[in-house]
Amino acid sequence: MNDVLFEELLNEDESATLDFKRDQYPFVGATDEQKSELLKDIVAFANAWRRTDAYILIGVEDVKGGRSKVIGAASHPDDATLQQFVNSKTQRPLTFLYEVFASEGVQVGIIQIPLQERPVFLKHDFGKLKKNLVYVRRGSSTGIADPDEISKMGSAMALERNEPTLELQFALPKTRTEMGTALSIESEIVELPKTDQIPSQRMASIIDFNNNPDFYREMAQYIRLTSILREVGFTLKNTGSILAARAHLQIIAERKDHVLIVDESRYPKFPQRQRTIPMFLPNMGPNRISVDNHGNQWSLSLSFGSLQPKASTWSNGVFYVGALKPCQLNLEAHIYADNLSEPIKVPLSIDIETKQRKLDMKELEGAPSGV
Repeated sequence: MNDVLFEELLNEDESATLDFKRDQYPFVGATDEQKSELLKDIVAFANAWRRTDAYILIGVEDVKGGRSKVIGAASHPDDATLQQFVNSKTQRPLTFLYEVFASEGVQVGIIQIPLQERPVFLKHDFGKLKKNLVYVRRGSSTGIADPDEISKMGSAMALERNEPTLELQFALPKTRTEMGTALSIESEIVELPKTDQIPSQRMASIIDFNNNPDFYREMAQYIRLTSILREVGFTLKNTGSILAARAHLQIIAERKDHVLIVDESRYPKFPQRQRTIPMFLPNMGPNRISVDNHGNQWSLSLSFGSLQPKASTWSNGVFYVGALKPCQLNLEAHIYADNLSEPIKVPLSIDIETKQRKLDMKELEGAPSGV
């Protein structure tokens, strides 16, 4: 900071690049709620739509339509401590600088936030702030970016680097239905009859050795599991003018006991009335979604292949997700490509509600034959 720039800032109005704070942010010895105000402002300016550095002037009282008044701040946080605090909370490093600047016989705190990769959001809830929400400075106030705005944030940086700009959404590939980045589904929790109340399937004749006596019990379990799960796929669009070479999607998240996520190869098999050799062939073609478990984590991967400018592609098949109780899954998708200098990160969410019902024996006995 220098005297000329400082004077220019004092004569500007608050905007997407400037904020005045009469009082210092609570920090040393403050509660998480108090500290979250400082964190929110820094993150919001990092996500702001601007073409130049942003500044927060602490110890300066805003004067609308005139030169803001320099009051000074009695204390200042250590820059290294502040850096560690902010960057321990965000999903990617956030570049900023805290500087103590002398003016008019007092000391003013200046937070400078340069242009950088967006979006920036919190990995975990903190104080009043929620994880995975993208706070953004708009004019003289702070709001929350919607999925379209978040996608454009990444696209703007990609254009400057001459790289492909990609937009990811949940989708239903069979019907070519786009579903956005925030999905709401409902799992049905089916209460089964007691095992001894489910009859065995009778043999058609005394020589019908292929008859499956466990058909109804297997069907009950099939209905229970498939009622929980809902199918979901993906679509990827290249909105820019540069080819995306060998685009690949990956999601890694923590496993939860009440959440079920499987790919097509692990989806429950339809029961057979007759005992036969299983002929199920999993979808092994290109653009197939694969879900794997690794200790306390699960991962989803999908290769889209190369994608021409302005073109869209769809996953070949789906994965299945559901839960035993209401919950929200907050995920971060990483999109890789040979000509991306770093992956594009896309926040995704799945809100799962549940409802209960009992399995009626008539429904079970009227189940269709397997194929």
